[in-house]
Amino acid sequence: IFGKSGMHLWELANGKDARVVEAQEETKSVSNEITFPKDTFDRDTIEKALLTLSEKVSSRLRDDNLKGRTVTFKIRLEGFNTYTRANTVGSATNFVDVIYDEVKRLYLKFNRGGRKVRLIGVKISNLMPADYRDNLFVDETEDKLERIHQAADRIKKKFGDASIKRAGGRF
Repeated sequence: IFGKSGMHLWELANGKDARVVEAQEETKSVSNEITFPKDTFDRDTIEKALLTLSEKVSSRLRDDNLKGRTVTFKIRLEGFNTYTRANTVGSATNFVDVIYDEVKRLYLKFNRGGRKVRLIGVKISNLMPADYRDNLFVDETEDKLERIHQAADRIKKKFGDASIKRAGGRF
């Protein structure tokens, strides 16, 4: 009754598909965003959410063995106007402190004209392998921070995200 289309649909429904599975494309960016339960003016709430988003993006970058140079801040205001602001930092990173400091700077610089915030987001792009070195010389401080982040990631994987919290709080 349904001809070739019917036969094709029957095959798909029965798990038969001759198409080749394409490998996943190279990751171009890592991002996370949150929509607030209700629009907010509260700077503390927004900054805590930015920290939480920065932590999630940072962790995902490390999970994927990546780091990036371009930090993007996304904001949606009441009325659904959406804006993004980005900056490329000097050295590629997957450190939460660097990401948060930059995204917070972009947020504080943004003039929302007295409007409430509905959504915020954090994105890292301009990605490269985590073992890529911007500098020929090994920075001991950066290596130490990398080991600290890796240890924290292992603890969170074993005991859950709530096992280690920043003093800055969580959203």
